[in-house]
Amino acid sequence: VLTFGAWYISKTIANDKAQERFHHEVEKLNELVQDRMQNYAFALVSGVGTITANGGDIDRQQWRAFSESLALPERLPGINGIGVIYRVAPERVDSFIESQRQLLPDFSIHPTHEINDFWPITYIEPEDSNAAAIGLDMAHETNRYTAALKAMYTGTTQITGPIVLVQDSNRTPGFLIYHPFYQVPWLPGEDDREELFTGLVYAPFIMAKLMEGALASVNRLVSFSVTDQGATL
Repeated sequence: VLTFGAWYISKTIANDKAQERFHHEVEKLNELVQDRMQNYAFALVSGVGTITANGGDIDRQQWRAFSESLALPERLPGINGIGVIYRVAPERVDSFIESQRQLLPDFSIHPTHEINDFWPITYIEPEDSNAAAIGLDMAHETNRYTAALKAMYTGTTQITGPIVLVQDSNRTPGFLIYHPFYQVPWLPGEDDREELFTGLVYAPFIMAKLMEGALASVNRLVSFSVTDQGATL
């Protein structure tokens, strides 16, 4: 009886310690991912600040210089790039395409859709690995478009629902993060946001690459999965 009692008590203590260690590891994992996502959001806000300091607009070369200053692979591992999306009024589509083709002759807004609203990815760095995304219209797909509109109306950073990035040849789950910018250097009132809205600074993510980057320096003691409404990402 004494032997059994001692075994039971020691087993209970060991289980309690294991459970405590497990919860500690889970908390550490959550904090790490959240901290990483916050760093990505800060990078978008920095991009908005650069555009605002440049008079509310930016060209391809200036955006490339800004992107290179971020040193993305070293400072923000897991991010697939950083870019600019402009909202283009229907009557300005032709002139917008013509202006972009002065530096990028093959630029076009794609794919076609039935919504009379256009949100093309105009710049994305690094450009070589993200070339397939240039000109892609956020209005062509529900998750991209819904988050873009929400970013415009709220003035806050937004994340899309699960999508597949056009630049991901493996067709694995991913998502986009948006942060809006306006014609004025402050956040307009709710009634004026759509009228003064210019575009979005955004970042694309491949989920597997994000997790690898976010956890590269951690010796994890737990396995985990990430899901969105039951869909494993």
